[in-house]
Amino acid sequence: MSYESPNPVLWKTGSLKRLLLASLSICLTLLGLELSVRMLAPQDLKYWDSSDFRRILSTTPHFVENIPNATWNFLGVPVSINDLGLRGKATSLAKPPRTFRVLVVGDSITFGYGVKDTEAYPQDWNSC
Repeated sequence: MSYESPNPVLWKTGSLKRLLLASLSICLTLLGLELSVRMLAPQDLKYWDSSDFRRILSTTPHFVENIPNATWNFLGVPVSINDLGLRGKATSLAKPPRTFRVLVVGDSITFGYGVKDTEAYPQDWNSC
């Protein structure tokens, strides 16, 4: 009795088919779930729109800037931009004596998307 090894080409082809079938099944399942959520619980299109307190500069490069003195409810929380175009309460340009200021520049985490003005991490530094 001799032992015959399985054909390596067939084994690779069968594994590839199973892998493709599994990938296709996962993709179709995720697509079905996405469509179900969009149909059963549609989201307000203004939810992600920040154009009420931000604008794109017309000069190159087209950076985004905050609109001074703007207020809006964004991602379910109130957002206020002061007269300097920074998030949070108004700050005077004249610095009081023995005051150390730090300007924090960053992305959406620094801006504090989804949190109140007082909960963004740069505001925590005011209590130091």
